[in-house]
Amino acid sequence: MTAVCLENDFIGFNPASTAPHYPAFIRRMSGFSELLAFFIFTPDVPLEIRSPSRDILSFYKEELANEEENLICTLARCR
Repeated sequence: MTAVCLENDFIGFNPASTAPHYPAFIRRMSGFSELLAFFIFTPDVPLEIRSPSRDILSFYKEELANEEENLICTLARCR
């Protein structure tokens, strides 16, 4: 619940280019991504691949709906 509130409070927030780790920090705070990844992937798949998989797979759906509050768009805004 806290992560949902945190993400909703930052809708439209443009992180500074000096904060490239902001998207990963927000995702790590929610922890949901890791939990889901543990149930989908086998333990031999590295966490760096498991964790963002949900965001990558849902990116296309969100892009078609013109949603810009996702990990991929936030990463792009930080660059």
